[in-house]
Amino acid sequence: MQPDPFASNSQAQPFSESAPQPIQHAPIAPPVGSAPASPPSISAGDYVPPIGPQDPASLEANEGLAALVKTHSRGANWFFWIVGLSLVNAFLISGGSDKVMAIGANATLIMDYIAKEEIAKSASMAGTLRGVEVIFDVLVLGFYAFCGLMAVRGRVWGFYVGMTVFALDTIVSVISVDVIGGLLHAWALFCMWQGVSALKQIHALRQAAQAPVSPWAA
Repeated sequence: MQPDPFASNSQAQPFSESAPQPIQHAPIAPPVGSAPASPPSISAGDYVPPIGPQDPASLEANEGLAALVKTHSRGANWFFWIVGLSLVNAFLISGGSDKVMAIGANATLIMDYIAKEEIAKSASMAGTLRGVEVIFDVLVLGFYAFCGLMAVRGRVWGFYVGMTVFALDTIVSVISVDVIGGLLHAWALFCMWQGVSALKQIHALRQAAQAPVSPWAA
């Protein structure tokens, strides 16, 4: 009797125990001290603007502000030019020179000439006269230096006070018919005026930037 090929046999094994089994790999552990990498979480409300060229309007505004700052600094520095050139005149006069800088302060220039002439007349009073000259020059030039420092720090009144006194000093050049000195004084005053005008515009821009925006503004 031949066996039935369709008969079920519970002891029959479809595969032999020696058949190859699928290879299972052990998990690879991350390096010691390293945290598992995870993608950054971005919520639906987050918005990352694309990287591109800056707004032309903002660039123009920054360039305009830089120009104002430069004009303000140039106008304020004229006070220090006055101080420096006036000191040069004082040393030239004390050294016996008849040539001086036309842009220096006329007040100290006159005082230096008076002291020079009086010292030549009375050598015994040279120490006293020299002391008075130095004190006067220090007060006048210290005043201009103080106004320049305040102007550099953004104080509008520093410009106005210094310009007023220097305008009075310019009158001396006009009265003495010093054409070159008068023109240079006028140019210095014009540059100072440009500086204070630029400073006022800078203050206005800063106030506008710090002002709260109205929610009802269009």
